[in-house]
Amino acid sequence: MSGSCGFEGCTVDETGICALSRDPLVCDNRQKPSGALATDGQSDESSASQRNDRLGAPVLEQPTRASTFPSSRTLGLEDMNALMGRRYVNVVGILGDPESGKTACLASLYLLISHAMLKNWAFADSRSLTAFEDIARGARDWNDGSAPEEMTVHTELADDLRPGFLHLRLVRRSDGRRVDLALPDVPGEWTQALITSGRSDRLDFLRSAEAIWIVLDGRTLADIERRQRLIARVGQLAGRLNALLDGNSPRLILVVTHRDLH
Repeated sequence: MSGSCGFEGCTVDETGICALSRDPLVCDNRQKPSGALATDGQSDESSASQRNDRLGAPVLEQPTRASTFPSSRTLGLEDMNALMGRRYVNVVGILGDPESGKTACLASLYLLISHAMLKNWAFADSRSLTAFEDIARGARDWNDGSAPEEMTVHTELADDLRPGFLHLRLVRRSDGRRVDLALPDVPGEWTQALITSGRSDRLDFLRSAEAIWIVLDGRTLADIERRQRLIARVGQLAGRLNALLDGNSPRLILVVTHRDLH
């Protein structure tokens, strides 16, 4: 019997040939060193532990995915801060009562740009194309050649405390200058709350605005009985803005809507 083999008469250690004509490496009669036995035992335990750890785990690993396109809906304050950290952005404030035509102004601006009809300016980029499409969709749904009663829907935000911004990047045809605009689409109730109770926490972004549009409903101005009340509210709004802006002097622009009717 060989020293490493338990089969009687085997001389595998001297000749390298198994007496049973087997592969010496896998013959059952070969005796393994004690260290190897211990190692094999640990290996078996380790394999069993690994199999138990894999119970209930996914059969295949999830493949690495390429980065997705960024959202093209309204941008939050964090998105705007990130964009403003990379390049100069002109913030425009837009205030006005509910149904005064604030969202319609934005839809009109977008439609003019999309049809290359904005004088001396052309479209360069937008981070909120889907949002623009959402507010302009109603203007495309005409009834047998007649304009719809409502071009846009009432603005509602998912977060009543944070504004949503529309982004436009325009290029001036005369000299190629590029301008980034941040245009808020906020409910008219925010303007009402500012006038009646002085609530301004949701409008803090106006402190960064270079211009503020005050949107006035032309239908109200055309009505003699309601005109004076609207003018008085504009005066109250100016007083609230003076306190909110605390010495800042952005350009104030009165934007009169529904001029096609009056």
